[in-house]
Amino acid sequence: MKHDFYKVNIASLNLLYNIMDLVVKISASSEYKQLADQMVNMMIPKFKANDIDQELKQTVVITMGNLVRDMGHVISSDILSTVFSIYLEKTANENLRTLIFNWLTKAIVNNPELKVDNYLSKFMNSLLENINKNNVILQRQTLDFLTAITQNQSKALAGFDEPLAKSLISLLTENNLPLFNVIYDLLSQLTHSTHAFSKNKSLLSASVEATLKSLELDDNESNFHSALMFLEKAINLDCINNNTLGEYITQILKFNKFNNMKAKVVATFSKKIGNAISLVKELEKKVYFYYK
Repeated sequence: MKHDFYKVNIASLNLLYNIMDLVVKISASSEYKQLADQMVNMMIPKFKANDIDQELKQTVVITMGNLVRDMGHVISSDILSTVFSIYLEKTANENLRTLIFNWLTKAIVNNPELKVDNYLSKFMNSLLENINKNNVILQRQTLDFLTAITQNQSKALAGFDEPLAKSLISLLTENNLPLFNVIYDLLSQLTHSTHAFSKNKSLLSASVEATLKSLELDDNESNFHSALMFLEKAINLDCINNNTLGEYITQILKFNKFNNMKAKVVATFSKKIGNAISLVKELEKKVYFYYK
C-alpha cells in the first residue's frame, strides 16, 4: 500500500479483501479483532488521500466498505470513528458519493452487530442539506441512505427526526412524483422508529394534508401504494382525532376525480373512526357519478 504506482495499490487492496473474506469465514470474530484494526490502519493513508487515481479512490472506498460490513463490529471505536469521518468528508465528491452511500448501506444492513449510530449522526446535517437541494438524483440517493439508517441505526436520527420529517413534507408539497415512494417509505419508518410525529402532532397533520393534496392532483394510482401504507400507520398513532379524520373523508369525497386508491384512503380513515356503514352509502353515490 506504500507503493507509488496506483495499480500496485489496487492489486494490494484486492488481495487484502480476499484475505479478509477468508479470515471472516474460518475464524471467530474475537480472533480477528487485531487484524481488522491493522487492515484499516494500513488503508487509511490512501483512504484520506485526494490526489490519487480515481480508480484507486473507488477501490479504497469499496474495500473499506467490505471491511466495515464484515469486521466493523470488532474494529476499535477510535479507528471506526476515523473511517466514518473520512467517509463523510468524501461524500462531498459527487463521483464517490453514490459508491459511499451504497457501501455504507450494505454495511449497516448486512451486519446486525454493527453499532455505528453515533458516527452516522454526524452525517445528518449534510444529508438534510442534500434533501433540500434541487437535484432529484442527489435527493434519491440521500433518501435511500436515510431509509437504511432509519431501519437499522435509528438512534442516529436523535435530534434530527423532526427536521427530517419537515424536509420530507416539503418535498411532498412540491408534488415531487419521482420521489414519492421513497419519501413515503421513509415517513412510514419515522412513524415507528422515532418520536417525530408523536412529539409534534402538527407535523403528522401536515404530512397527511400534503398527501391528500397530492392524491387530489395526481391520477396515477401506482404512486400512492406506499402513501396508503404511511396513512395507515399515521392514523394509528392516535394523534389525529376522529373529527379531523371525518373532515379528511369529506374532503376526499369532493375530489373531482375519484379512483380505487382514493376509495381505499377513505375506507382506511372510515374504519378508524367506525362509520363504515354510512361511508358505503356515500361511496355508492360517488362511484355512480364517477362512472356515469
